[in-house]
Amino acid sequence: MVKKLNYGARAIITQPVYDLENAKELLALFEEAKELSIRDTAKEANLVLGQFPIVRARTANFINDKVPGISVPKSIIDEMNLAAMDGEDKEQEVGFDYVETHL
Repeated sequence: MVKKLNYGARAIITQPVYDLENAKELLALFEEAKELSIRDTAKEANLVLGQFPIVRARTANFINDKVPGISVPKSIIDEMNLAAMDGEDKEQEVGFDYVETHL
């Protein structure tokens, strides 16, 4: 992040974040990077936490297993897997409920 801020970035967009602890860690790292940056503009930079709604169990499992740097909490994966047993409509309902309550 420091390198991006040193090159003049006014904002940094992260990969999707699904866990509050990960979000807190990213915010702490970003604040540290702002302090370490050699540019004055870094002090006013923003961190944008990425969002990617998961509305299919298959997507949750794929992201967690195959996409480097992104982890989907087990609780979400378990809930989505259960919803998948009741059909696509239930998967969407659970996925959109998660978006509404957590993002």
